[in-house]
Amino acid sequence: MKIIQLKKTDKLNSISFYKHNYKNNIEIDESEVKNNLETLSSDEFGGRLVGTEGNIKAQDFLVNKFKEYGLKPYNNNTYLQSFKWNGLSVNNVIGVIEGSDPNLKNEAIIVGAHFDHIGQSYLCWKVPGTNDKICNGADDNASGTVAMLELARLFSKFPTKRTIIFVGFNAEEMGLIGSSDLSNKIKELLPNYNIKYMINMDMVGRNGDKPLTAAFDSKNPSSADLLKQILQNLNSNNDFDIIQGKYFKYFPYSDHYPFYKQGFPVIMFSSLLHNDYHKVTDEANKIDYSTLFKRIQAIYNVVNTLANDNQKNI
Repeated sequence: MKIIQLKKTDKLNSISFYKHNYKNNIEIDESEVKNNLETLSSDEFGGRLVGTEGNIKAQDFLVNKFKEYGLKPYNNNTYLQSFKWNGLSVNNVIGVIEGSDPNLKNEAIIVGAHFDHIGQSYLCWKVPGTNDKICNGADDNASGTVAMLELARLFSKFPTKRTIIFVGFNAEEMGLIGSSDLSNKIKELLPNYNIKYMINMDMVGRNGDKPLTAAFDSKNPSSADLLKQILQNLNSNNDFDIIQGKYFKYFPYSDHYPFYKQGFPVIMFSSLLHNDYHKVTDEANKIDYSTLFKRIQAIYNVVNTLANDNQKNI
């Protein structure tokens, strides 16, 4: 990935663009978001543990939503990117919205969230006094998954200059397996695109009394500084608690991190841990939906800004 070293004056000119807050008049489909979350975190999906029938149901749910929203399969034949885990063939789900600018559409932003959870595995904490045995993962990470889906629906209506690649990652709970596989094979699997940024959403539906953590970083200092300026300029409503990844203790523990290690600039959005984390009590009725809707709008503004900047080498 080529990232230019900006001169001081160039950097100021680039950042000045973001003060215009380039965005469309959009409307979050609150019913769609809520229905998607309740579906993914229902007992029917069994907690979406990788390698189970419920995980395959979740995978197929994402494929059908990508089709419904008009996203293209990433390789013209399938939305499924296969990889091996524990001797099994499992899949990430990848859909593409092509950029509208002939000069910029070969540049792309990855927007992702993991759709797997821990189901009825040993990782699932049971709660004394209840018979519930399924960790349904409403916040972890049905919330991030439905945010990703809603962004896909919105951007399918308002295509950006750059291409946006939407990814439902699998086997995150097993150690970032799906995101590691994609990031390691990015040039092979997505040869037509120059990946500029990776945006990850992991647990964005709780802790509504606090700003959404926006943890950014890049191995290129100029790129990291630019991400910081973008987030700050889009934070007039104090939607975000902005922190650089190297100062954030949870930074290595979600699907943006393999991309960061490969040299891509990344942002992780998360509302962080709560008392229902990895417990059977992480259910849809605990989600703060009004906050989730606002956070989707705020993340949309960030992605839209990155995807519509006129400069060739942001």
